[in-house]
Amino acid sequence: MMPSKDTTGMGMKCVMSSLCLYDSSIYGDINLYRNIMSMGNCVAGQFRRLFAILLGVWEYWAVDSLTLNIRFLLWRDDVKRDEWAAKLADMLECDIHRAQEILGGGVDIQPKEIAVVAKAYKVGVNDLRTQNLVSEEKTDVLSANIRHLIDGLAHGQRKQFAAQLGVDVTTVSRWSTAAQRPTKTKLRRICDYFGLPVATNLEADPVFLSLDPVTGSEMKRWLHEQIEGLDSDTIRNLFPALQRLLKRG
Repeated sequence: MMPSKDTTGMGMKCVMSSLCLYDSSIYGDINLYRNIMSMGNCVAGQFRRLFAILLGVWEYWAVDSLTLNIRFLLWRDDVKRDEWAAKLADMLECDIHRAQEILGGGVDIQPKEIAVVAKAYKVGVNDLRTQNLVSEEKTDVLSANIRHLIDGLAHGQRKQFAAQLGVDVTTVSRWSTAAQRPTKTKLRRICDYFGLPVATNLEADPVFLSLDPVTGSEMKRWLHEQIEGLDSDTIRNLFPALQRLLKRG
């Protein structure tokens, strides 16, 4: 069920009020973001991602287990990221917009929709709702993350990436297949190279399930597209908080 305009408005007021009180440290921002976005049904999915990028945290940190599990099952089924919504829409026999909302985590997922996904992937309904399937299925999060990150690089950029880290391209390939593990120092440098949030743990955080853009240029383009799509009233309401965030540092 879609949130009503009144409910969404209340959620946006909560967001706006909370943003005025945010702590200046990254860890304070993470906690703030988690608190704000736990009100998922009150805030449209695009705002979840918008504030995630602006605050420098991953949107999946605030997404519930059910939403992450659905993303994981699509990923496990080797569905390309840009086809997740279409695959889910076909599975649920719903329109693409509804599938995008479900994947974004901004709406209630109906019991019958949960049952369809559970049946399609042969998992229990309760497991789909509450379990961490990434962990339950012993997924190699690190190698999945590295594959996700480097897959977005052109061939020349992969060489540049390897050189920046002081390793050979073949070493990067071994990281992505779990044949070799990066050192802690290399992991930090990987995060730095891609401009990932400070608190990102590539060995534990399923970055590969995030809907967020990865590179700085992708983030700028995404933010521009989202802001361009907002109506004047929404921009007017958001502007003070956006101005406050963009002036930081």
